[in-house]
Amino acid sequence: MKRANPIPEKILVSDTQTLLQMYHRGVRNFQSQSLRNLDLTGLDLIDVDFSHANLSGSDLSLSYLHRANFRDCHLMRSQLQGATLNQANFSQANLRDSSFHGASLQGAILFGADLGLADLTDANLMDADLRGANLCSANLKGACLRGANFREESMVNSTMLQGAILDDADLRGANLKGANLDRASLKKANLAFANLRGVSLKNANLEGVNLEGAVMSDVDASDANLSWANLQDAKLERINLSRVNLEKGNLGSAILADAKLNYANLKQANLRGAKLTRTDLSHACLQFADLSDSSLIRAYLARADLSNADLSRANLFGAELSSATMVRIVFLETTLPDGRISSP
Repeated sequence: MKRANPIPEKILVSDTQTLLQMYHRGVRNFQSQSLRNLDLTGLDLIDVDFSHANLSGSDLSLSYLHRANFRDCHLMRSQLQGATLNQANFSQANLRDSSFHGASLQGAILFGADLGLADLTDANLMDADLRGANLCSANLKGACLRGANFREESMVNSTMLQGAILDDADLRGANLKGANLDRASLKKANLAFANLRGVSLKNANLEGVNLEGAVMSDVDASDANLSWANLQDAKLERINLSRVNLEKGNLGSAILADAKLNYANLKQANLRGAKLTRTDLSHACLQFADLSDSSLIRAYLARADLSNADLSRANLFGAELSSATMVRIVFLETTLPDGRISSP
């Protein structure tokens, strides 16, 4: 009877040549290996298993690593620019201060990964799993995150994006529920129809952001910059927008019931058809704002500045307007606080 070949003992890999030789012989398992500071640029390492390995400081730029396993891998300060990492598994990996500039991470699993200070500029993270990931101070400028999942799960900390740069990022339809985006920059980012329920956006820069149709119930965006932002048809129930800058913002047909907009700057904002029932707009600046066809039932507008605002066909039944500035307002078939309809 032919004797089976014995299973070879694990060979320690310490250089690129040895790793390549083993890979070309069919070896894919490099688990727990110490592979620090290796030059692996431009290599084809499809399906390779680097789980629990130490690749800190290594260069994997332009490499093809489709479906590679980096679970619990150490990749601090590694270079992965332009690498193909589609469907790769980076669960619980340490990726701090690493560069993924221009890399493709479509469908990658980054569950619980540490991406603090990482450079993800122009990276493709479409449909990536980023639940519980740490993205504090990461640079995602120009990154595509369409369909990415940031949803907070039980036993997992919410996604941390404090101070992250997401300017021009594509986050259409992304699930960011419960994420922390305090002080983040999302200038001109596309978050249309994204799920932002319970997100923290305090002091964030959202200038020119697209939030059309987004779900933002119970969000805290106090002190944020939302000038020129598009919030058309957004669901903003109970959102905290205290002291925000929404100058020239578009909130047409948005739902803002029970929201806080006290001290907000809404100068020249479009609030046409918006639902502002029981909304706190005290001390808000609404100069030249378009509030036509809006619902302001029982809204609190004490000391608000409504100079030159358009309230045509708006419903102000039960609204509080004490000490509000109401100079040159357009009243046309407007329902006044006492229920009377204004005359043309």
